[in-house]
Parts: sequence; structure tokens; C-alpha cells
Amino acid sequence: MGALPSSPPSVDLVVSMHHVIGDGKSLVEFCKTLVTNLHHGSSEDATIALPARLGGPELIPSLRKLAPATGLSIVFLLYVSLLELAKRISVIGRCVFGLGYWRGNNVKYNIHDAGKCRVLEFELNEMDMQSLSDMCKRRKTSLHATITAACTLACARVSSPTSCYGKPPITIRTNHTICLRPSCNPPVPNTIMGNFASGCHTDLVLQDPTEQVPVKHFWEMARTSVRKLRIGWAWWALRIIATMDLVPDYNAFHTSENTLQASVTISNLGRIHFERAHGDKIQLGSSSESAATQWEVESAGGAQTAHPFWGPYTIVLATVRGKMRVTVVYRERVLGDDLEAKRFLFKLKEVLHSVIRQSTEWI
Repeated sequence: MGALPSSPPSVDLVVSMHHVIGDGKSLVEFCKTLVTNLHHGSSEDATIALPARLGGPELIPSLRKLAPATGLSIVFLLYVSLLELAKRISVIGRCVFGLGYWRGNNVKYNIHDAGKCRVLEFELNEMDMQSLSDMCKRRKTSLHATITAACTLACARVSSPTSCYGKPPITIRTNHTICLRPSCNPPVPNTIMGNFASGCHTDLVLQDPTEQVPVKHFWEMARTSVRKLRIGWAWWALRIIATMDLVPDYNAFHTSENTLQASVTISNLGRIHFERAHGDKIQLGSSSESAATQWEVESAGGAQTAHPFWGPYTIVLATVRGKMRVTVVYRERVLGDDLEAKRFLFKLKEVLHSVIRQSTEWI
């Protein structure tokens, strides 16, 4: 996510949200959490406007969402035609394909309204953040994909071991995704998109989620790669599917029950406007400087992932004034009590520190 030039008191951000399932509320929670991270101690309200995209759903499918293109282009286009026919029958569409994508709407959300979501957060010190950044560069992945992998492993360690009975010990599968820049609407400069236009898909199946997963598998989960499509008909077919009201969840038919998912398969690109609700200034703590001097966001990013025990959750990374804040937003029903939430946070920190300490030993 990159910051765009804007006159105060608004800050425009381009968000590349990667998710498997959900109704778009995680994107909202991501924005609310990011504002909260930058809005410490303010007595003013802030609202977030999510403008609707005219002419189609707010999504750009990746290659993973398309059926594997192993045949000729005519076969692929026939498949698209069948999907177009199926979407017109709403009952069949809801039963077979399901609706799992945020379509964008024009709604304002108050950052102080937590709703049924809960937040866990902690800070990475400068040394840990620098170490992770260096490792990400060497392994050609992004920091936000790395945190996503850590959260997935942390989820595995707090889930019930009996729920994965009979599954293979460890299965890791990765795939490529397309470069989304040519399909962005409105167009987004390459310098803003950066690595956030890329993604990775990983299915991690653990026979016992409490076992200590070797760190060597961590970087396989976190590695990000991009595949650019250079075939004309493929880009054309991709744009057709991007305008559909209904796109089948291809992952749903190819993911085993009890599989822990860290899947980047859909990217929603939306421009988020942070606006003050009252007054001319946004106060942070005891400071009353203008918003333009206070929104010192050096970098930020978010990712949504899911697994069958938790459901979808959102990870938010925001580097503010030299400190990396890691925030996990999840539904209240996901973790029953504060003790379980603390267990997850402890495991998440444990995974990150294990990666930092042991990566050179495993790789």
C-alpha cells in the first residue's frame, strides 16, 4: 500500500487486499485498525469512505481463481461462457458457487465502533524489523507476506490437534499469480503497487497443529512470486471475468477439510480516504498539529487469510515513526476469551522470533 499525494485533512491510500473468503468486512476492519494505529488519544472521530466502483464488483481475479488453463483458448472461453450462464440463475449460483467477495459500497464507518471484531497488536523493535526486512529481500518476498505466514503458523499452534486427525503431516503447495497493474481501475503507478500486487498461495496441512513446524517451511509459505501474462486472449478473458457479478470460489473445491489456508487468490484494489469528522485538526495525544504533519506513515500493508477453525482474519502492518505495529483483526466468535487471544499473540511472537533466530541454521 502506498501513500498518494493529498491535501489535508485527507490521506489517500491504495490498498491491495489479498483474501480467500469473506464479505469485505475485513477490508473495512483493516482500514479502521490502520486509522486507530495513527489516531492515538484523539478526541475527534474519523470516518472512512469506501467509494463504490461503477460497472462491476470490486475485485480483480488472479490466475488462481481461473480454472487451470491446460487446454486451448477455446476451451477456456467456453468455461467462461458457462460461468456467465450459471450466474444468471441466482439459486444455483448461491448454492453451488456462493458469494464470497466484497462488491464495494458507499458507506462510512466510525473507527470507534468496534462492532463484533477484536484486535490483537504488538510492536516489532527496530532490530527485529530490520532482520526480517533483510531476510525478505534475500528470499524475494514481502514483509506483509511474511507476517501472514507467521499468523498462519500461530493459528495452527492454538487450534485443536484432534481437528486435523488423519491428515498428511505437512503439505505445502505454492503457485504463481498474475501482475495486476494493467488491470487496475483506476490505473495505479508501478511505484505505488510494489510487491503488494504479487501474491502466493499456500495450503498447510498439519497432522498435529501443536507440533513445532520447522522454520525451513516458513519461507516456503512466505515466498512471493509474480507471473506476468503476455498472451492477448488471456488478458481479454481476465477482463471479462473481472466484470462478472459472480465468480466461483475455485479454492473451495480443491481444499481439504481442516486445511489451514494462507491463500492469496483475489486482490481488491480500492482507494481509501481518511477524513476528519469534526473540526479542522486531528489531535494525536496532546499534540494539536495539523493532520498533514501527523500522518507519518512510512509504509503500511494488510492481508486477509483464513482457516477452518478461525474463519477469515486480517493482518495489518503499519510503520509509524520508525516502529512496526502488527495488528490482527478477527471476529469475536473466533477466540472465546482473552486467554485464548493471549495464547495466539504469544505463539505469533514465538514464530517471528524463531524465524529471526534460526533462519540461518535451517536454510
